[in-house]
Amino acid sequence: MIKGSSQFNGDLLLLGRNLRQLTQEKLIADMNNEVAQGTLSKIEHGLVEPTQEQVMSIAKVLRLHPNFFYNHVPLYDFTYSFYRTQKSISISSHKVIQARANLYRMHIRKFLDSIEFEPELEEIYKIDCEGKDPFEVAAITRHVWNVPCGGVHNITYMIERAGIIVIPMDFGTMKMDGFCHASYDGIPPLIFINKNLSVDRYRFSLMHELGHLLMHRVPTEDQENEANVFAASFLMPDEEIKRDFSVRLSLQRFADLKRKWGVSMQALIYKAWSLGKLTDRGLKYYQIEMSKRGYRKNEPVQLDNFKENPSSLNQLIQVHLDQLGYSMEELCEVTNMYEDELRVMYGLREKPKVHLRLVS
Repeated sequence: MIKGSSQFNGDLLLLGRNLRQLTQEKLIADMNNEVAQGTLSKIEHGLVEPTQEQVMSIAKVLRLHPNFFYNHVPLYDFTYSFYRTQKSISISSHKVIQARANLYRMHIRKFLDSIEFEPELEEIYKIDCEGKDPFEVAAITRHVWNVPCGGVHNITYMIERAGIIVIPMDFGTMKMDGFCHASYDGIPPLIFINKNLSVDRYRFSLMHELGHLLMHRVPTEDQENEANVFAASFLMPDEEIKRDFSVRLSLQRFADLKRKWGVSMQALIYKAWSLGKLTDRGLKYYQIEMSKRGYRKNEPVQLDNFKENPSSLNQLIQVHLDQLGYSMEELCEVTNMYEDELRVMYGLREKPKVHLRLVS
């Protein structure tokens, strides 16, 4: 049964279609043509209220609980969030990613109704970035957060301690690394990160998005470059890393430094050049060598000592389960999701299978 008598939210029908990558025509076909396209379009635009039978049929095809469509929460267009992406990404991919991001945001909003989210580190909006260049912002942030010298391990944990929720997500494409959404309407800042990135790319992308949250409350023309400079300066402070470029440089040297700093060989090569430790000719040589050996797409060194494990999102669920006494069924009711998908979204283990045998 559908609970309550509030109005059907057509925006959530559109979100559900984008989530499942269904056109109106495909949704109607999967509903066995129970509704005309004109009627479905009017339902989606809030001009027609669907019958309970139509809602049940829509929900079945979209694999969402019928009550899902009776939520009235603000949805966001993340197009103008600071995407770190290639221009070739398709419109359909953007729609899917936005739908998933909005779904997480809806859940977080509900979870935080019962939990106080208290940062342990200085919140980003209290860090003074006004009028400062990315190098200085990176240095100030490291100082305020008391970051030790050298390669920074588990930057995800550090960012989460500052009250930012990191959401690893399957973007369905490698053409997008991440994007962020500023704190608004009682929800803390969010960083959505492509869960399929290599460790070095994940770390750089995470800091890139942090740079946006710190510096770009209003978008600027140079924001992508500024966020890159911030990320490189935070992960590889000039005064510390330039000593590592004082010895004879080689691909092997850059591979060794990758293990130390937790960044890609390409980032290290570019950093050496930007510090004047590598000539223009040297930069071009290493870029050619990296391409020739296939390292630009798949570098040889794995950063097993720099694992990044987001936990704040999962903890929101675990607090409800372990401390507030919610069952999985009740969490499904709160989120209007089915259990199998909820477990996938939040990395929850499946129910243990009970193996029975006859006692002779």
